[in-house]
Amino acid sequence: PTNTSVEKFDNGITNHTYGVFRKDLNSGEGLLLKVYGKNTGLFINRQEEINVMQHLSRYDLSNRLLLLFNNGFIASYIPGQVC
Repeated sequence: PTNTSVEKFDNGITNHTYGVFRKDLNSGEGLLLKVYGKNTGLFINRQEEINVMQHLSRYDLSNRLLLLFNNGFIASYIPGQVC
């Protein structure tokens, strides 16, 4: 849609991560789309990553997972800067 913008985040090493935002909202609200890099499941336990995110999100310490799929997920977006 014309009222949507997509921003590619280049901070990751192995994944492809995007922010999806509505142009008509200046609140910083949006969605985070993370697509796992090729064969990263060989050295990263994705199920444990999801478990940790779900646990931390109960205390507002992580993104809230909205949708899981075979090679990634969609989560709530939390505005901020990478340290």
